[in-house]
Amino acid sequence: MRRLALLAAALVCAGCGASSSVPRVPTLPAGAVAYLPSTVKPVTPAFLAREAEAPALRGQLGGWGFVAGRRRYFQGESRRLQVVDSRTLRFRGGAGASAFVGFLRAHLDPYLGGFAAVHSLVSDGRSGFVATAQECQCHLANPAYLAAVTRGGTVTWLEINGPRASRAMLAALLARAP
Repeated sequence: MRRLALLAAALVCAGCGASSSVPRVPTLPAGAVAYLPSTVKPVTPAFLAREAEAPALRGQLGGWGFVAGRRRYFQGESRRLQVVDSRTLRFRGGAGASAFVGFLRAHLDPYLGGFAAVHSLVSDGRSGFVATAQECQCHLANPAYLAAVTRGGTVTWLEINGPRASRAMLAALLARAP
């Protein structure tokens, strides 16, 4: 009986290791914004579809070859940045990664609201876009920027918000992101 229990435990552990075939996906290092605490979580098609308010996106991601994603989310009180959302998404090929960046560019409302200003962006040989949220006229409003760039099957997504958020700060952090 004890042998059977050990065999069952070994099989369970072997099954746990099977998930390691999903590639480890890097994000912006915690030290890049060391003054803010951060958490790291996987990014799933269900999460992306829910966040984009686009249920059909879940199926599209499968068609585009989505493999895996991770997100490092920084948030806290600071006179520099208060939110930094770094994501890395892996696709089987460049066409799928580019299709996702195109989708994101066309569906910015859930992230930055309507009327975001969008411009093409090249960073470290990666191409995509940068979007700037329309500034609120509130005296405490902070600027918000979102960039998504791709090279091969990798999408790098970076969103920043805070009193000192700027396109230059976004570019500097994007250069450190995978």
